[in-house]
Amino acid sequence: MKQETLAARAHVTVDVLDKWERDILQPDTDRSALLCHALGTTMSYLLDFRGEVRRQNLPADAHRIGRLYNEADAHTRAIVELALLPIEKEKKPRVVPLPKPKEEIAEEIAPDMTSLKTYTQPSAAGLGNYLDDDSYDIIEYPNVPARADIAVRISGDSMEPKFFDGDIVFVETESVLDDGEIGIFFYNGQGYLKKIRKNPGRLVSLNPRYEDIILRDGMGFRVVGRVVGVAEQ
Repeated sequence: MKQETLAARAHVTVDVLDKWERDILQPDTDRSALLCHALGTTMSYLLDFRGEVRRQNLPADAHRIGRLYNEADAHTRAIVELALLPIEKEKKPRVVPLPKPKEEIAEEIAPDMTSLKTYTQPSAAGLGNYLDDDSYDIIEYPNVPARADIAVRISGDSMEPKFFDGDIVFVETESVLDDGEIGIFFYNGQGYLKKIRKNPGRLVSLNPRYEDIILRDGMGFRVVGRVVGVAEQ
């Protein structure tokens, strides 16, 4: 490449370029970037893993630019590399992703499904219904909490606004619940979705229209489990 051509591409005079070549002056970072572009190389290519100039198959101007880069401080090197990023991006091939098979797309969209025993006889969020241990279906649900063991259909409105008539709740089977927890309970032969209070022992509704159910001895009270979620509708 002629000196006049390189000087024009670097936006300097031939005299200035001559002084660069004879180490009388040194180019600033912007001019160094323009020189690399004109010579068809980058600062990264000029340096190997030891930070030294690659000697093979490069013109003298490229060696000189590499030497100047080696002598620059870290801040100056970072500026030069930043200036050359658009040039390096232009040289990278454009990768167009192939469309995925329909089977893979379906697997990505489909949520995780879990099969649970679902008790078809509702547990009342109201006045109470009998919950038969043998009256259930096996139903698959998406996004089931890991702790869920069974599912129970709810009837009534005593636990609104948190639970509604017809909801299916996920239950972690447990024989003891802490004060204030919401669960499924047997009492006097019927099933309930309620909040438990222990002093005194009672089952509490969230809907203020319903009175508490006082737990009395000899009435067959049992905890079925803790409510850990609601099935998606």
